[in-house]
Amino acid sequence: MRSGNFIQKRQKLKAINRIVNAISSNGWFEHPQANRAWLRDYLSTLYDRGLVLHDELVACGIAAARHRFSRHGDDIRTKNGVFGPEDIALMSSIFCLANQNPTLAKDSEEAQQMARRVMRLYEAGCQDPDSALRLLKSI
Repeated sequence: MRSGNFIQKRQKLKAINRIVNAISSNGWFEHPQANRAWLRDYLSTLYDRGLVLHDELVACGIAAARHRFSRHGDDIRTKNGVFGPEDIALMSSIFCLANQNPTLAKDSEEAQQMARRVMRLYEAGCQDPDSALRLLKSI
């Protein structure tokens, strides 16, 4: 694993707060003030125990928040690892929004990492391009 996936100790709280802010900015996130502390603790615990790395924190946070507010998770389609043409088109548009002017070379490792982040966010239920873009910028 590359060291870029780890958060520097002094930056951990700031990085987790960026992720919490991005997730809690979604309209389905209930009682932002009360649940932001819960989400911050949850992500911090996952990271401190070595269960997830920096790139995975956003997808885990989205999935946990969606699960906590399960009535909002009803509209998430189950993927089982299979994406249809509509799914691919939406993920492509999210990727293109995140990689404007193109900042990442087409076949670069960085572009592949961003594509994997987009797929993980999409699978976790983040299918709105604006929300996904905010979450990608929080990483």
